[in-house]
Amino acid sequence: MLLDDNLPEISVAELLENIKHQLEQNFALVKVKGEVSSFKLYPSGHAYFNLKDEQAVLNAVCFKNYWHKIEHQPIDGD
Repeated sequence: MLLDDNLPEISVAELLENIKHQLEQNFALVKVKGEVSSFKLYPSGHAYFNLKDEQAVLNAVCFKNYWHKIEHQPIDGD
């Protein structure tokens, strides 16, 4: 793969801000259906897990300020 010397360079922060803007603009509210795997609730109160289906895996986190609002707290295989 050849790099195009005419492409403008942007910082990591600029790239992430652009990605964040696109996601928020196109996916303000979204439900994701998948199987929970690698679930771990840390002493900090944050829950880390994966959501997966037959084709992909999405790393996910539920921060402690939202964790107590979940009616059914997930476990591996849900």
